[in-house]
Amino acid sequence: MTWPTDRPGYPMHAERDGWHWLMIGPGIGHPFPMLWCADGEMWEAGDDGYVAAADISTRWNYLGPCYTQADLDAAVQAEREACATQLDMMRKAHNDALIGQPHTPDTSIAYGNGAAAIRARGPTPALDAALSQARREGMEEERKAWAAMWARYRNPVAFSEAMQKHIAIRSAAAGEEGK
Repeated sequence: MTWPTDRPGYPMHAERDGWHWLMIGPGIGHPFPMLWCADGEMWEAGDDGYVAAADISTRWNYLGPCYTQADLDAAVQAEREACATQLDMMRKAHNDALIGQPHTPDTSIAYGNGAAAIRARGPTPALDAALSQARREGMEEERKAWAAMWARYRNPVAFSEAMQKHIAIRSAAAGEEGK
């Protein structure tokens, strides 16, 4: 299984609590957000309680942290600042190369204007649109999952079969843990 550190079952920034994307096995199911609890070095597993890092590492792949809107905004702003800083350095190098030579300041002004324009940019419409689309898709996936669960619940035979499969999987997992 894939984990970001040399300690399987531990997420990036394991020293602090946070949400992370995990996925059962290679390509089984959908990515799933799980809460890492740093104090106990355990993952919160909903109704199942908590799962130790060592136990989760054998069945789950780590995909990465769940970024918040503030995290994404900060990353975009940091990238913009890096681009503007690069233009500032290019302007300085251009000016230094022309010391003592006759020249017009057009290129230097263009570098400075480019850096100022990058720093002045507001929210990125493409990023906002992508985040909105991801939220809509996530809500639709959740709606489908709830609908499927309720459909099984309303059909006692299908619900019973699903529960029997769930119990069999849990029993098999418990048997593996006892080995």
